[in-house]
Amino acid sequence: MKLDKETGREQFSGIKEWLRRYKYATDDLKSIQTRIEVLKDRMLSPSAPVLSDMPKGSSTDPDKIGRAYSVIDELEQEAAEEAERAKEIYREINKSIRQIRGNRTGEIRLVMQLRYLDLLPWEDISFTLYGDQEDFYDREQTYSRKTFLIHRQGLEALADIIDFETEE
Repeated sequence: MKLDKETGREQFSGIKEWLRRYKYATDDLKSIQTRIEVLKDRMLSPSAPVLSDMPKGSSTDPDKIGRAYSVIDELEQEAAEEAERAKEIYREINKSIRQIRGNRTGEIRLVMQLRYLDLLPWEDISFTLYGDQEDFYDREQTYSRKTFLIHRQGLEALADIIDFETEE
């Protein structure tokens, strides 16, 4: 673990990047799926005729639909590969998180899974842990700090479980 000289806090950037791989993979998958939908919409929507008395040249691509289907087919294959890659990353991260042992194991695992596998924002994670407390809304910042402390413990535990220098 490295020490940040300005803040004096330990940094877990390598561990966090390793954990964020699942988010990156799902983001990539969503981008591919969006492209597929856009191309399908463009392909299926009729083009509006342009009313003009100016002469037009013929289209350079007589088989626009066939070409679009080809691109969509390639993208669908890429999406399937990316989905499989995301599943593998999910399993790898979850397996590592499930190896965490010690004090507050359940809370630590829950925070790490909610953040890095379920991709929830911090507010939702804090509410999941402490939302049933009567004073939750009065002391929301206190509960957020507790959530961050549990997260830090999770990062420390994972640093002991996996050698992140060789994983990259």
